[in-house]
Amino acid sequence: MENTKEPLWIYRPTIDLLIGCGAWSLPLLLLANPFGNFDLQTLAIIFYALSLVCNYPHYMATIYRAYGTKADFTKYRFFTLHLTALLILLGIFAHTSHKLLAIIFTVYLTWSPWHYMGQNFGLFMMFSRRANLNISNFDRTAIYLAFIASYLMLFFSFHTGDSQDPYILSLGIPPVIGRSAQITFLVMFFLTAGYGLFNLLRQASLKLMIAPLVVLSTEFFWFVLPTILQLTNAIGSVPQVRYSTGVLAIMHSAQYLWITSYYAKKENSTADSNWRLLPYLLTLIIGGIVLFVPGPWLVSYIFSYDFTTSFLIFTALINIHHFLLDGAIWKLRDSKISALLLNSQENFSALAEKTFWLAKLTSKNLAARSFRIVIIVLLLLLAGVDQTRFYFALKEGNLTFLSYAEKLNPNDATVKTRLALAKANPDNIIETIENLKSALKLNPYDPEIQHRLAQMLIENQQFEEAYTHYQKMPSYVPLDANALINFGILTMQLKNNVSEAISYWQQATRLAPKELNPHIYLADTYFQQKEYLKAIPHYESFLLLASEQPLELRPSPKQLVLIALKIAECYTQTQLPERALKYCQQAVKIAENSKDLTLNSFALIKLGEMYLAFENLEQAIPNYQKALKLDEIVKDNKLSAVDWFNYANLLAKANASEIMIMASLLKAESLLKDSPGPELDEILKAKEVFIKSTGMETSKMERDLDKLVEKALNLQP
Repeated sequence: MENTKEPLWIYRPTIDLLIGCGAWSLPLLLLANPFGNFDLQTLAIIFYALSLVCNYPHYMATIYRAYGTKADFTKYRFFTLHLTALLILLGIFAHTSHKLLAIIFTVYLTWSPWHYMGQNFGLFMMFSRRANLNISNFDRTAIYLAFIASYLMLFFSFHTGDSQDPYILSLGIPPVIGRSAQITFLVMFFLTAGYGLFNLLRQASLKLMIAPLVVLSTEFFWFVLPTILQLTNAIGSVPQVRYSTGVLAIMHSAQYLWITSYYAKKENSTADSNWRLLPYLLTLIIGGIVLFVPGPWLVSYIFSYDFTTSFLIFTALINIHHFLLDGAIWKLRDSKISALLLNSQENFSALAEKTFWLAKLTSKNLAARSFRIVIIVLLLLLAGVDQTRFYFALKEGNLTFLSYAEKLNPNDATVKTRLALAKANPDNIIETIENLKSALKLNPYDPEIQHRLAQMLIENQQFEEAYTHYQKMPSYVPLDANALINFGILTMQLKNNVSEAISYWQQATRLAPKELNPHIYLADTYFQQKEYLKAIPHYESFLLLASEQPLELRPSPKQLVLIALKIAECYTQTQLPERALKYCQQAVKIAENSKDLTLNSFALIKLGEMYLAFENLEQAIPNYQKALKLDEIVKDNKLSAVDWFNYANLLAKANASEIMIMASLLKAESLLKDSPGPELDEILKAKEVFIKSTGMETSKMERDLDKLVEKALNLQP
């Protein structure tokens, strides 16, 4: 019974504050935080189990309230009969139309936070009125605007940008507008909540205000804090499915059961009423199982329909029905609701006639009792099977558990995919591909299956089929950045369609601005097409993004050096020598930092060549000399010989002494004397031409070659 000394509380302060007002929000949200060090599989199993005793029953509480008596059934006939029939029809059509499913699911995900917000506001007002606070219409409006603002922050988060989930339709609000709206509503929340609370705190003690304050803090943790973290880039955008159907749903459901159980107890508080809490909760649990569990299983087995997709349809429609019905029956302005929740002295009889279905089910005759027991046992068994299947299905990589999950329900595309990947190895890739195709037939709208199958086809070198697969994929799921990159490569290789490949890579850069690969494909393609001005920004973006990557994820120094040199070449071709030299010098710096002497030598030679091309021999010669000294350490004779040969040509252009030029040629020859090949032939030919043109004797020079080489290495420009 209610404590008349403390009429503020529903049950008692601890339970009311913890569950009803949501004081447990912060620890539970931290537990479910995807960035915490928690086993996400374990959390998923826990929350799925909690659905049986918390989430599912809370829907049944509304059904129990609206369908329990003839008076209530008649009063809410539009919702209990007509709306229910309409939603059943929508459910049937949603199993045949993915577009309709996406609309229904998006409505559910967008509406659910509004539903949570509305319940919190109702509880705020209930506790305020139970404390006999005098809330003016203006103060009530201010508080209500704060709650609405908190929801709108999340709404703009959900619907900003394009959706990459085939089950969710985003409004596609531009990021600038979405972020501005979130900031606006954040300010609005603090202003309106602050104003309303200030006026309430002026007339009430903190003790009377503790419950409303905790409810408002719950609203802050559920809606406002995630927005602040998102705006400050502490977390990414809030994922709709995780937010609406995860820990918030559990906390909201517990809140709902807390208040509805109190209402049911008060409603049946007459002396001759046999209402008890435990049978009531058991009724809600069994009813919740009826609502959520048998439907998807029957549809999956009878029609060979994907279980997960059917479950999404049932979940979305049951929630939408709940939102509409809940909004109709739980209103404080309803005299009966007000009397029971606000401690009014008005009395209502609890002996309203039960509806036919409830009267039959609650009958005390033997047949009814036996029927109840059989149904309860069957439903609990089915719920146990459902929980077991969910547990097995989560064990990715565990062949035994996944096989059990598939045996329990063979029409689950997610399980089939995980099982195929768990079995995958280089020896059975064809079998894996066929298994993924089988899963895809069940649910072509599953992004994981689509992308995995495409990747498997590429890995098995089935490029034509992979190309065809990518062509069909956008009809079912959006192409992500990786898919667009692969599609572009296949388009280039198989169809030689440059413009189409470029369009795919450009889309990839928009979808994943931090992704390196599309920039390099675009840049290389433009470079090959000699469109240097178009290549430059993509090469530069690649270098910039690479510098922002963690060290272990950065491209190799060799790749970075080559990219910097390609940018230098682009600027050379566009007659911008200063920028070309800048990137050549950057290539040398990268090579030096890498401690790779061969790479360092290569970059120095390229810088020397660049100076030579710009006729700056004074800068060209020192870079060649540094490269040649590194070659001596590396001991790569072929590389060193080529560099000495090029150095001889450089000295010739610099009008250096004939002795230094010949010494360089002799050094190049000596490095390759035991390795005949085209390089040695070219060196010998150049040496012969030089001797003829100068009439030089080389025998003495060959004896003093080491001294002459040392002198050449230190030759001043």
